Amino acid sequence: MLIASAFLLVLSAAGCSLGDSRRDSDQAISREMFIEAYVQLRAASVRYPDGQMPLEARDSILESLNLTPEDLLTFVEVHGNEPGFMYEVWEDVNVRFREVRIDPRGPPGGEPG
Repeated sequence: MLIASAFLLVLSAAGCSLGDSRRDSDQAISREMFIEAYVQLRAASVRYPDGQMPLEARDSILESLNLTPEDLLTFVEVHGNEPGFMYEVWEDVNVRFREVRIDPRGPPGGEPG
């Protein structure tokens, strides 16, 4: 459910910024970078009672990956019209997130869960 909410949030933000300016795939981050960012963001969000991570925490995670929120939006702008591709991306996010939750070392950069 959380991943669906995140997906809808990203899509709605991307929809607001799409306009007539479509971007090429060479302007987007890699699929792997997008997945890694979302796994880390999702893992960090579970530490907050309402699942709402402060922007400073989000930005810190993205900065550690050398990314910006705009990088995530650009990825969605470029690939959002490929539902099969995006479905596979979110499935990979879910699988990796479950692996992180099961790992006894805990989420990346965090306390053991």
